[in-house]
Amino acid sequence: MKLHCSGLIGVVCFLGLQGLALAGGPAIFSVQNGPWSDPDTWDAGVPDAGVGNDAKISHVVGVTAAGQGAGGLSVGYSAGAGTLNISSGDLTIGGTLLGSDGNSGTVNLSGGTFTLGSLLVINLGTFNMTGGSLVAVTVDIPDNFISGNSGSLALSGGTLSLSGVMTIGGVTFSDPGTLTIEGGAGSFEGTNGGIDGTVHFTSESTLVIRPDGPTPNTNLTRINVGTVNIDTGATLEFDPQYSPQIGDNWFIFISQNPVGGTEPSANFTNVVTPAGFTISQDVALTRGFVPEKMTVTVTAVPVPATWVDFAFGDGGDGSESNPWNTLAEGLADVAVGGAINIKGNTGVPFTTEKPTISQDVILQAPSGPVTIGITSGAAGESSESGFVSRGNKR
Repeated sequence: MKLHCSGLIGVVCFLGLQGLALAGGPAIFSVQNGPWSDPDTWDAGVPDAGVGNDAKISHVVGVTAAGQGAGGLSVGYSAGAGTLNISSGDLTIGGTLLGSDGNSGTVNLSGGTFTLGSLLVINLGTFNMTGGSLVAVTVDIPDNFISGNSGSLALSGGTLSLSGVMTIGGVTFSDPGTLTIEGGAGSFEGTNGGIDGTVHFTSESTLVIRPDGPTPNTNLTRINVGTVNIDTGATLEFDPQYSPQIGDNWFIFISQNPVGGTEPSANFTNVVTPAGFTISQDVALTRGFVPEKMTVTVTAVPVPATWVDFAFGDGGDGSESNPWNTLAEGLADVAVGGAINIKGNTGVPFTTEKPTISQDVILQAPSGPVTIGITSGAAGESSESGFVSRGNKR
């Protein structure tokens, strides 16, 4: 048996066995799709937070009324998958578990307020925020005490207020967890003006960013909390639904304390980007002192280059210090889409070679003009079928 008890409210425990209570009160089970406030949705009437009922959902249940609540909540459990839609009103729960016993749980928060007195565990499923307000103390994505699960939280609107710790990715087990930030319409804040709240990216975590434009302050919601910790192995993924341009940049987070974790550079170890682009990461002090701010900037993937010097001797390897001495060798070595850098300032800035180029390649003369296909060994004579490269030729 795996036991996870919140240290904030001792009566709230999550157990890795089906049928055990979340908060100690009598469990009430959903029996059909319907509103939370409708007694017919449940097997024993509407859950009552005052009694400490545990609400267990294996159907689609909607919250639209004020004053709803329960001692504990399971969305998706042994009876089947479950969905909770909160579009207005308010729901107050002691602790919530999404997904267990192989069945997923989904919460869609588009309006109203969802308040958690202690722990939110996105164990096997997804929490989608497009509006409304989520007030949370501790969030685990997924459960750190039950192996074999994966959870995700996606924020594209509304306000997420965190006073405790959000842990993304497994700690005890190597289970993946994902936090997705979509656009700039949402708010992710630690309580007390961002002073409280900790976001911990473990080695099993992925932060997915999906900007809706190139402006740093408006097109991507930034994480503004007391502390950000990044462990070695954490991944930053750029959602391919946004088409980036070179130089686009956004603020990812502001940490009121120095960025911690096991990653020495305070950066994400792995970066996943659309083809042809990469992301540079920069964690810098704001105005020279904490808080620290992470900015990411879109840059081009460096083009692999092979070097050629017509004045160099035999035995080169294509590096800048030991280049090939013929264009044919450079063409045979260069990767498709790569570049051949031809040195033009070493005494022989020309070649009589007239190669047939049958692949996508960039020819560059970074140190001066080079003539290809010259009819004689004398520099400066006319070229029969070649060209002089002063920049990039594709």
